[in-house]
Amino acid sequence: MVLDESDTEAPGVVNITNTDIIRGSDTEGTLCISVGSIGLFIDPPTDNVSQPIELGYLVEVGSEHSFHFQLEFPSDEPVPVKAVDGVVWVNFIDKPAELFDAEFTVSAVDKAGNISEKSSPIRVTDSGTGSGCSTAGSGSVSLVFLLLTTLWIQKRRYLD
Repeated sequence: MVLDESDTEAPGVVNITNTDIIRGSDTEGTLCISVGSIGLFIDPPTDNVSQPIELGYLVEVGSEHSFHFQLEFPSDEPVPVKAVDGVVWVNFIDKPAELFDAEFTVSAVDKAGNISEKSSPIRVTDSGTGSGCSTAGSGSVSLVFLLLTTLWIQKRRYLD
């Protein structure tokens, strides 16, 4: 993409209209860890040069949050994403039995790289399944043993 250096005006502020959270699976053999997704439904802002479909978005998670595993980006850095049909999707490593509680803001970025002000923060919460999950199914134990054995062999080869 070629940046339009004559465009110095940032896009308007993003309006987040709704949210959705899709939790991963907590079935036996997954070590209770899977991938979940957060959908932030937005009204695309206007820009003086870029069309709504040409805008990108920066999603940032607030400093106070509660989730067991990290989002697909470090929580102190915004992640660049595109909107698909008016929804900005962010994936995260999920532990579905546990609470997910985080606040998000979204900024729009136009073709020239101008960044809008942050949206009003919106909180996404899900109490989790609350159910336990078998973390030591026979397949899981075998996999851990295989990984440890492989690491031990590699270490031995390196030391010899």
